[in-house]
Amino acid sequence: MVVVVFGARGNVGRHVADGLLAAGEQARAVSRTPAAGLTPGLGAVRADLDHPETLPAVLDGADKMFLYGMLNPQRPYDIEKVVATAAAAGDPPGGSALVGVGTGP
Repeated sequence: MVVVVFGARGNVGRHVADGLLAAGEQARAVSRTPAAGLTPGLGAVRADLDHPETLPAVLDGADKMFLYGMLNPQRPYDIEKVVATAAAAGDPPGGSALVGVGTGP
């Protein structure tokens, strides 16, 4: 199982990614700057929620997705837009399992 973790260097995402790794799961850690500050053993990939065109490649082949995002339709990283992008990719993250944690604008 491959779990995509957005914001894997952040205050929430890093604990999610580390917990998945400790549980023996394969985590794909997504960050704008993935090289710095990640736990060894995590698969690090670069993507930016401000640039939705970077998301389909990150989601390719994934089974699940974790996203700590914002509910702000004026921004490209709005949680609903990211989920729609995942669903449009046609891979399981759009229809299998999604954990989304959000905050308002």
